[in-house]
Amino acid sequence: MSRGRKKMENSKSELIHVRISEELSSALESFCTASNVKKSEGVRLILESILK
Repeated sequence: MSRGRKKMENSKSELIHVRISEELSSALESFCTASNVKKSEGVRLILESILK
């Protein structure tokens, strides 16, 4: 019998760390506030829109 959560098909298991300027951080914060999302979700949305 397995324990814990079931593995999701498209899990978010990759972790990255990025240093950004205060200006870029402020722009990200504004985007996230306007979109009503957390920073991590905002970064994912921006990356997906650029890379797809």
